[in-house]
Amino acid sequence: MSRTLGSIAAIILLGAIFLGINMLANAGLRSTRIDLTKEGLYTLTKGAGNIAKSPKEPITLTLYISDGVIRSLANPQIQLHARRVREMLEEFQRRSEGKIVLKLVDPEPFSEVEDRAVEAGLSGVPAGNGEKIYLGLVGTNSIDGREVLPFFDPRNERLMEYEIARLIHTLADPKKPVIGIMTALPMKGGFAIDPRTRQPAQTPAWEIRRELGSLFELKDIDVTAKEIPAEIEVLVVAHPKSLSAETLFAIDQFVLKGGKLIAFVDPRCEIDAPPGGDQMQQMMADRSSSLSTLLDAWGVEITKDRVVGDRSLGVAVNAGGRGGEAVTFLPWLDVRAAQMSEDDPVTSQLSRIILASAGEIRAKADAAADPSKDAAADPKPAATPQGPKATITPLLSSTEQSEMVDVSKLSIMPDPKELLTSFVASGQKRVLAARLSGKVTTAFPNGRPAAAPAEDGKTDAGPQPPGEGLKESNGSINVVLFADADILSDRYWVDSRDIGLGVPIVQKISDNGDLVINAVDNLCGSTDLIAIRARGGYTRPFERIVEIQRNAEQKYLAQQKELEGKLSQAEQRIAELQQKRPDGSSSIFLSDEQQKEIEKFRAEMVQTRKELRNVQLNLRKDVERLGDAMRLANIAIVPLGVTLGAIVLSMVRSHRRGRSRHARAALSAQDGRGIGA
Repeated sequence: MSRTLGSIAAIILLGAIFLGINMLANAGLRSTRIDLTKEGLYTLTKGAGNIAKSPKEPITLTLYISDGVIRSLANPQIQLHARRVREMLEEFQRRSEGKIVLKLVDPEPFSEVEDRAVEAGLSGVPAGNGEKIYLGLVGTNSIDGREVLPFFDPRNERLMEYEIARLIHTLADPKKPVIGIMTALPMKGGFAIDPRTRQPAQTPAWEIRRELGSLFELKDIDVTAKEIPAEIEVLVVAHPKSLSAETLFAIDQFVLKGGKLIAFVDPRCEIDAPPGGDQMQQMMADRSSSLSTLLDAWGVEITKDRVVGDRSLGVAVNAGGRGGEAVTFLPWLDVRAAQMSEDDPVTSQLSRIILASAGEIRAKADAAADPSKDAAADPKPAATPQGPKATITPLLSSTEQSEMVDVSKLSIMPDPKELLTSFVASGQKRVLAARLSGKVTTAFPNGRPAAAPAEDGKTDAGPQPPGEGLKESNGSINVVLFADADILSDRYWVDSRDIGLGVPIVQKISDNGDLVINAVDNLCGSTDLIAIRARGGYTRPFERIVEIQRNAEQKYLAQQKELEGKLSQAEQRIAELQQKRPDGSSSIFLSDEQQKEIEKFRAEMVQTRKELRNVQLNLRKDVERLGDAMRLANIAIVPLGVTLGAIVLSMVRSHRRGRSRHARAALSAQDGRGIGA
């Protein structure tokens, strides 16, 4: 009896200890987490952790989350997504060491809190029951700065960490970034020769410049500049033609010191039409640009005399002649989401980019430049020791249905049909835009180049910054490189129409502008923010079940197509029989032959439907069989394994205790004999 009471007391004591440990763990180990996912989906990257600690003053993040509405929905996906958003924000708060204050607010339907959420700029998504789901974030800092993420879209869950980190970084450093623009292209507008009237006409500023100006502080940098101002955070170099060695040295040092660069280099810039002259001179003019002096030193090159043609991405153009026949023009590319990087925030949410006569970005084996030669004449690499190469991470690519097209074929009245006829797919994907990163060396190992002589023959050195410059980069460089400059032109991404209101209506036809703004915005962030990439998918599908469903669907679709073919044949046969009626009447009554044909078709249709049902039944059986096996493993096998393990462990301990008792008994017996003796 006492043994039974002791066992009961021990069980009660163990239960109390178990509950106590759980309570203590819940209170004391709340911030302790173990992330066992393959890609560390619930652990902040190093860059995000640094950004969480970066604010000098406290930042308040208010998450508007419709807990009540979400719990009432029979939708586990949105429930899991909402929980992941909350856990990610809690992780940012934990890593901030008190610099981030997180508030959770439930905007109940028709409440004042919901009104405040709408006023803050949040987007409510219809829940299907007359209510709305709010899952947005409002961030504020100590100087009344405000940033808003209207809604955490489950489809963009991979970018959740980047979006939150970007919001925190903006609040921590709210000043407007200064963007330098160096280009000879007429992006600011002005006077240009109208190709139709051959007269000078006023042209407006490019739309891309207007949009950049609304978000950033723009500062124009002359193409002859010998130094990049210190306040420039991102330098945009568009279509760099004939830059002097001094200007290239200034760009080189800017990048090596940690400045961010976005370069648009083009082997044939369609919008670079030289002013004046006859049509033949304009067609034969050199429209290429180059940064080979710098790119060579970084181990990168852009094809100079060839552009990328792609049969799958080519834009349809009017080939002329009667009827206006549409023909694919290989060098003009309509790049879709499948050819964009899904893992980079610059391109992950875009769907269409249009490029014209773009080159290919690729690694270069011989990469050291000789700054002593004339940079304007496209200097060639010198036989100097090769430094480390930059890492090329593609942002935009062609398909495997690509080939390289000589620029000479595009100079004088290019023939789309001829290019298409001679096309031979290379089977290679060509990189059209990319990030360049990694530690690199200078393109000017001998220091600052000599000043170019002025027109009067004297050296026009001007004020020269002191020092010979860095020999290698301070850490990894941050460069976004495009092998096309036409991407900036209004012609390839907006349609501007004047409908009589005095202000033109601008409509987007592609995401070119968003791509450029995304790139600038991304590089304006800290190095930690640039390093954050899209995470892997949070959804982990059962691959075996997906494979079973895919195979069954293929069979189902094949049989469905066969059924549609039989239906079409039967209808055609009935029409033929109707035309062959001997009396030629138009009676609505069917002949015996027609009736037999219809009955035959109906029998085939019934049989095919049975086969389709069998396919679906087999699909369910396969999935259910796999599900039963998984349930058996979870419900029976795993607990059974744990139980067997416990039994084995108990037997081992019992065996050890038995051996110990025998040993003690033997020692006692020896001691007894010794005393008796």
